Amino acid sequence: MATVQAAGQALSAAGQAKAAAPAPQAQPIPGAPAWAQQLAQQMAQQMTQQMAQQMTQQITQQITQLRDDLVPFRAMAARAHNRTVPHGDRFEVVPCTAQGPNYGLLPPNPPVTAAQLTAMRRAQLDPLLQFYVLPVNGTVREKCMRLARHLGINFEA
Repeated sequence: MATVQAAGQALSAAGQAKAAAPAPQAQPIPGAPAWAQQLAQQMAQQMTQQMAQQMTQQITQQITQLRDDLVPFRAMAARAHNRTVPHGDRFEVVPCTAQGPNYGLLPPNPPVTAAQLTAMRRAQLDPLLQFYVLPVNGTVREKCMRLARHLGINFEA
């Protein structure tokens, strides 16, 4: 939670710094030729663009880190919701919390009701179990129950 607060504070500070920082202005150089004045102005514009690009990159990195920090909380909230869903109602899709390429993502075509989950075949269960980095061994019923437990769904398949 401290990381989330720190990222929020960093984002706020970065936004304030960007807003407060005056854009560099090329000061006229007394007695300098026009080409030198123009070069100074171009350099000031380039520096402003570089600063904006760096600030944007930093903010993007902080937002990504904040989003990644929130994944476990999103998963816990979805599982908590799923534990209370009456049979037949839609449940929340749980994001992947296993480190790897699917971290923070939602699976494609997940079951959203208990009926859909219990009707799944091996060919549908295996990719979901792999997505969540869960074991794919066992019978279809065992796989269904493993996925249900992972999603926070309480029922007997």
